[in-house]
Amino acid sequence: MDAKEEDAVVPKEEPLTATVASEEPTEVAEAATQPEAPGIPVNAAAATAAPLPAQPTPTAPESDKATAPAAPAKTVGGAAILAKLRAARAAKAKSTDARLPVTVLFASQTGTAREIAQSIGGHCRESLGLEAKARVAALDEFGLDALTPATVPVLVLVASSTGDGDPPDNGTRFYGQIKKRGRAPDALKGMRCTVLGLGDSNYTQFCRVPRALRSSLLAQGAAEFYPGRDADEVDGLESIVEAWLEGLWPALRAACFPAGAEEDTTPDEQSKKDAAASRDAQPAPLPECRVAVEWIKDPVEADSVLRKEWDPVQPTTPTQDAEAEYSAEDPFFARLSAARWLTAPASGDRKVLHCEFDAVIAELGLDADRVFRVRPAAGAEAAGALLPLVPAPCSVRRAFLEGLDLTSPPRKSLLRLLGEHARDADARATLLRWTSRAGRDEYRREVLEERPALLDLLRRFGSRPPFAALLDALPPLSSRLYSITNYAEQPTKVGLGACIALSIVRSERPSGAVHEGVASTWLERLAAPLVGQESAVAGPLVPVYFQSGGAFHPPTSLEGPLIMIGPGTGVAPFLGFLEERRALRQATTSTNCGPAWLFFGCRHPDHDFLYQSELDSYLADGTLDRLEVAFSRTQAHKIYVQDKIRDLGAEVAELMLRPGAGVFVCGDGMGMAAGVHDALQSVLSARLGDGQGASVLESMAREGRYVRDIWT
Repeated sequence: MDAKEEDAVVPKEEPLTATVASEEPTEVAEAATQPEAPGIPVNAAAATAAPLPAQPTPTAPESDKATAPAAPAKTVGGAAILAKLRAARAAKAKSTDARLPVTVLFASQTGTAREIAQSIGGHCRESLGLEAKARVAALDEFGLDALTPATVPVLVLVASSTGDGDPPDNGTRFYGQIKKRGRAPDALKGMRCTVLGLGDSNYTQFCRVPRALRSSLLAQGAAEFYPGRDADEVDGLESIVEAWLEGLWPALRAACFPAGAEEDTTPDEQSKKDAAASRDAQPAPLPECRVAVEWIKDPVEADSVLRKEWDPVQPTTPTQDAEAEYSAEDPFFARLSAARWLTAPASGDRKVLHCEFDAVIAELGLDADRVFRVRPAAGAEAAGALLPLVPAPCSVRRAFLEGLDLTSPPRKSLLRLLGEHARDADARATLLRWTSRAGRDEYRREVLEERPALLDLLRRFGSRPPFAALLDALPPLSSRLYSITNYAEQPTKVGLGACIALSIVRSERPSGAVHEGVASTWLERLAAPLVGQESAVAGPLVPVYFQSGGAFHPPTSLEGPLIMIGPGTGVAPFLGFLEERRALRQATTSTNCGPAWLFFGCRHPDHDFLYQSELDSYLADGTLDRLEVAFSRTQAHKIYVQDKIRDLGAEVAELMLRPGAGVFVCGDGMGMAAGVHDALQSVLSARLGDGQGASVLESMAREGRYVRDIWT
């Protein structure tokens, strides 16, 4: 999904441990199918028996060849039944061979596109009977060279965008290659395709990547067998995707089964109703396990691995260009040198991160210090790509501590796996029902709202899945991106520090249980010894990497007006903007500097006015010309930054219409970003006439003068 992407260090809302870096695991070619658990009904299409060997045709004796052939003897009784059975099986085998393979590719940053792709692949195997003729893979794993009409006659592509319309990590190479190829009408001629895009219309470049991929496929000769769709997070992804999938199944069947490849049956109305009810009750496909675990039996090797984990040698001084050389899988370890609270002390005890991974290991009956390595299952890609944050070899403790996400709400594929290995039939039925369409309300209430972690589910349902299957099903621990608040001429070069601001994420679930952000509470715990320390204290090491903020950077010229809008921690990058602006003003003799405005919002001036002293200093020396603060809780009715924009509408519109004006928005994408966008559009339309505000914002966005860095 579109996700925040900016100059970043460590975790954006929440990693469980000292890793702040991860990418989506890539999907793989069809591996060995998981065996059905006892008592699981096998889909009829998937359970078709292999055809019996063809029987040789009797040959007439030489002496009879010249005579007219006699009428074939009529088989009767059991022989006739057996002959019909053999003929039916032979016909079935022939029709199976005639089925076209389907390839499901995905580009996913947060795992949603991957989950949908896996579900489509599972449906193809379990319900369409394609079995080994359905492959699911990430775009970069599959590769553009393998994308030919001969190998991929039927393609389903599920893709999202990240940041400001950038491809997800596991689709970057493929995206660049297919765009570079350009228009080639015969390259994919004969391929039939459809594309599902996932996005969030709060972002400027909504669904840019899936739209570009769809255009490239069609420009290179592919034809759509089913209309694609862009699903918007704002409207609710699940309902849109489910409706699209309902139409996909019959279209896929028609595309994969050439004429005569399946029986011509016309179900009656009752059969259609029964089939619909059956589909609603059908659980999500059981995910295939693509890795195998090899336990290290040599005590010397195991002890060596554990010693390295207990006393790691970690680089603390980068030796290369930080942005180019460090990544999620290969971060740089930066020392946390100082910390301070930007808000007033909270009342009551503050909660800190508890080591939940230890309890998960105990619940599964595993030995935390047991050492293992993973290898790919037959037909799968390299284990390192499947489990990018699980080193080989490593201990069970390190895998759960640094490599896997144990706290995010579980996806349906994980629930299905837990259901297959639940303690009893009732627990199994509940988990499987949550993965079905019929159980969507329960899934929303029990999973999306309650946000149970893996430990909660293990304890509630007594599930004991195989270790290898759990490694493969759990998502990797994802990076959290934070805006850098300070400015340097070369902010990603050696020897220059970086500062971040973050909110500690804690919320109460409907049941009363407390949900804690993984990364924010982890950093809170790490920083606790440094808070209030006047003298230098050696802080802990934190794995970080830098990521470009794209167009979200201060203008290089001081001449145009600068409007910054950042409530809450959204103000963080604007501290860097203002620091750079101060340096540029001091370095120039020109007096032709456009005004700089900042709209900031918080609850109360005495509780959460972030960076108040710094902002006051920028006002005092003229770096910042105007600071408008919206306090939401100091009066009966709440006031937000968008209200301040409307109150100053005429002045804001006049600034925006000046040559070179730039508007930058940073913060929450759920409510603030949409409210600010509507306010800007409204004040422009009030000045220019109805409908003009939208076109001005679109033009500014294309020119890189209206840039939003938002997250959900």
